[in-house]
Amino acid sequence: MDFQWTALRCFREAARHKSMRKAADALAVSPSSVHRQLVKLETQVGSALFERSSDGVRLTAAGEVFYHYVQRAHHDLDRMLSEIDDLRGIRKGHVRVACEEGLGKDFLPGVLTPYRAKYPGVRFSVTILDMPGIVEGVLQEQFDIGIAFNPQTHADLKRHAHATVAVGAVMLPAHRLAARRKLRLADLVGEALIVAGTGFTIRNMLDVQAGSSRKHLNIAAESNSFEAITALVKSGAGVAIRTMVGIREEVARGEVVFVPISEPGFHMETVSIITCGGRPAPVPAAIFAEHLVAALPELKR
Repeated sequence: MDFQWTALRCFREAARHKSMRKAADALAVSPSSVHRQLVKLETQVGSALFERSSDGVRLTAAGEVFYHYVQRAHHDLDRMLSEIDDLRGIRKGHVRVACEEGLGKDFLPGVLTPYRAKYPGVRFSVTILDMPGIVEGVLQEQFDIGIAFNPQTHADLKRHAHATVAVGAVMLPAHRLAARRKLRLADLVGEALIVAGTGFTIRNMLDVQAGSSRKHLNIAAESNSFEAITALVKSGAGVAIRTMVGIREEVARGEVVFVPISEPGFHMETVSIITCGGRPAPVPAAIFAEHLVAALPELKR
């Protein structure tokens, strides 16, 4: 049920002053205007909200319940306006972000830095977690925003936007497959593979594909750190299977090569911006989420 804000203001002032005339004076309108708004409100609610007498008005039982609703609504509005005023003026606030390791390296800084230049009073807490930890933290309101690969679906989880990124093989430039434009998993049979640990979506996809196609892949090492995986590749320990997110600088410097894997059901991962849908985000976080959504298409390049 939607209520007009003018009617709610008239109701609130009449309840506070116990008088329609005094409410009208506080709102700088006529008493008849206040009366009309209250009658419309009572019609919409379906119950009398005031008992009227020659001495003024007082709340009915239904009016008392409705008054608490209006007070909460006004409080939320005042808080929101205060946060907006903070951004326009003092620009203070705190944004709590949880993201996966590669996204914290290759994506987040490019959005956070210009945002901080515009709102220098807003501070950030950035926590690196795996996807399940990010989803759980957002749902538990430990974080305002999550950035994750293939986040689980949940009724209270709001997805603002997503972008697909390629999965590929990462190797040294001198590797025999480094000049290829794309690969199949069969091309990696016999290679020492360095992969994410169990629980990561990309590892789950690999296990399913390798099992269903009966490819005998040699997993030489696994880790829950993609930074460690990249370091192992650079040391010559093997070929990694991962996205390019988190190694863009290494690829640009020619330290490693990324070759996309073209395999049905295995060639893409999805990066999503998520928040808790059960409550409105603080204004600084809501604006930062908009910046993240606008920058998300850059991951596809």
